[in-house]
Amino acid sequence: MADVADLERRLRILEDKDAIKRVKAKYLWCNDKKLWVDILDCFTEDAYVQYGEKVLHGAKAEADFLASGSVGRPTTLSFHHIHDEEIDILNDREAKARWQVQVIYVDQEVGQRRFVNGVYDEQYVKQDGKWKIKRLVLSGLLIENATWANHL
Repeated sequence: MADVADLERRLRILEDKDAIKRVKAKYLWCNDKKLWVDILDCFTEDAYVQYGEKVLHGAKAEADFLASGSVGRPTTLSFHHIHDEEIDILNDREAKARWQVQVIYVDQEVGQRRFVNGVYDEQYVKQDGKWKIKRLVLSGLLIENATWANHL
């Protein structure tokens, strides 16, 4: 039978995992809704972000990169879906996570759809009581592009 201290520890782990899921959900929501200022809150100031070969240093560099590319255009829609999460709470301040991701991008300006599949490998840290992404690496990318002649 578990004692009170063990139950409290297990509850903290569940609460931390839930908080990390919320950070990830906010990150994806901010991507899809182009909330580049709000996305800064998901990352540590010195975050390391890597999308395939592209490496970015810092939360601001991440937001600027997303805002300045085709993803940031008002005519591009994106839909992020994650699943199969694995979250490990390493201690009171550190965690790691892995997520499968599928993204659909619809660029209405050029009439193109892009389907992206990959894996997010991430490290999280707790700062001032809030979990933040310290390291995000998107790898294992499978990208399929499709175009249509009569786009909107």
